[in-house]
Amino acid sequence: MGELTKNGLVRRVDGSLYLSEKVRARGNDQRYSRLSKGASKPNDKDHRTETEKDRGRVSYSPFLRRLAGVTQVVSPNLRSSHLHTRESHSQKVALVAREIAEDLARRADLNQKIAKTVAYYGGLDVSACETAGLAHDLGHPPFGHSGEVELNALLRAKDVKDGFEGNAQSFRIVTKLDYRKLDSPSIGLDLTAVTLAAILKYPRGCPAESLVGGTKQEDAMEQPPKFGYFASDIETFEKVMERIEFEKGSPQVQSLEASIMDLADDITYAVHDLEDAYREGAIDFNQVQEDIQSAGTYLLETQLKHVTKEHLNPFVQLAAELHEKEANYFNKDVFTEKLSEARRIFEKAGVHFRFDGTLVKLTRVSAQLSTEIEKFFRDIQTKAPGPLGGGGAVYLGPDNWHLMQVLKRVVRHYVVGTSRVGIIERSQRAVVRSLFTSLSEWMSSSPKLAELPHPLVDYLRNAELSDRILPKKLTSEHYRAVADYICSMSDDECLMRSQWLRGVEVPEFAMSH
Repeated sequence: MGELTKNGLVRRVDGSLYLSEKVRARGNDQRYSRLSKGASKPNDKDHRTETEKDRGRVSYSPFLRRLAGVTQVVSPNLRSSHLHTRESHSQKVALVAREIAEDLARRADLNQKIAKTVAYYGGLDVSACETAGLAHDLGHPPFGHSGEVELNALLRAKDVKDGFEGNAQSFRIVTKLDYRKLDSPSIGLDLTAVTLAAILKYPRGCPAESLVGGTKQEDAMEQPPKFGYFASDIETFEKVMERIEFEKGSPQVQSLEASIMDLADDITYAVHDLEDAYREGAIDFNQVQEDIQSAGTYLLETQLKHVTKEHLNPFVQLAAELHEKEANYFNKDVFTEKLSEARRIFEKAGVHFRFDGTLVKLTRVSAQLSTEIEKFFRDIQTKAPGPLGGGGAVYLGPDNWHLMQVLKRVVRHYVVGTSRVGIIERSQRAVVRSLFTSLSEWMSSSPKLAELPHPLVDYLRNAELSDRILPKKLTSEHYRAVADYICSMSDDECLMRSQWLRGVEVPEFAMSH
């Protein structure tokens, strides 16, 4: 008897694992129901699973296409074919998430630990993992992180209590802003509960202390706290949580599919974005190597309690941060060892030599980094709940987890944290601020609703703010609709509309919608 049978699991034609009908009947499994109805019945004319249909709905979304023009690490406006956009990043996250899910599903019949974890969470749906990868960044505003920080500050200044957060905006898009049927916009794309839960990387609302008026409001103005839904969308969130909980537990813990998507996102950022940065010549890897060596020497000679985030070396800072955040999983000796391994990886890849566009160098770097992804895959572990702070059930073993943190820090510090990107981000924030302010001032002048641009008018109507003339005093819902409108744009569109409303440029009639 295999582990699937022992744990009441069956394998479906798409490779996903489901609880058997007998076991499911003892619980209340509505994982595959949609917000508009209960669990779907088989359809003789359409042989796709319900979550495969979800994948199609997200794949055809204009919000996903928009991400082709949205910043990943640096803006696609820089016209470089080497760099990821948010869309290409999302496509890779979807692919890696599916590969992780398929690998776990295949191994489950021979691995008791995996089978028990899958059964505990009520099943493992492969397509839900892939769809979550496609959808997880839908809510990123123009210019990525800098746009997110600016929108958060702007909304909080207008007393919108939970400000802005890109992950919460992703959930809002698929459940409200992007809808399939004109007669039911309140349910968005009407995805299954298992897919919606998979998108919820942070299955919680804004922390109470970070709400407008909370004790940490000033901190949250600059760095948005991580959460998965806005207060205005809590009813939808609760419906999803109610339908996926096979065994009652904390709603703060990721679903199995969300945990897989989260790990896929980390792997993609750590490896693929690093490769992008090398191709673009954005990182001085000789400096990286020097800093890694210096950090390794320092950590070997220093007790962990004396290591602080104020240290100038970025990898020493990282060690202090991980010790604080993941004290039960972080190990200084393993971390120091992985610093040395990262140096060896870079040497083998030859990244200390400037990329010259040749296939030889491109292949050498890609092959070496692909080897690291293979190591990550061989080291994926499962536990319910997992040992890391977020409680995710799918995670890397200690060695490779420490290595991945080092690789992620290289991109974050030597690209995102540089003066070269700093001036770009300051300019990007100014564009978002200008557009938000111009739209808010326009709406506060009590214009006729029909004069405002679409889809802003649609968002106002869907929020039942559709009076023919807007009031002079706007509410939180009006400002939220402005943020929704901005989040429907690419980087270029945001800049263009900002210039229009400032009178820097006058649109042609055909472009002004």
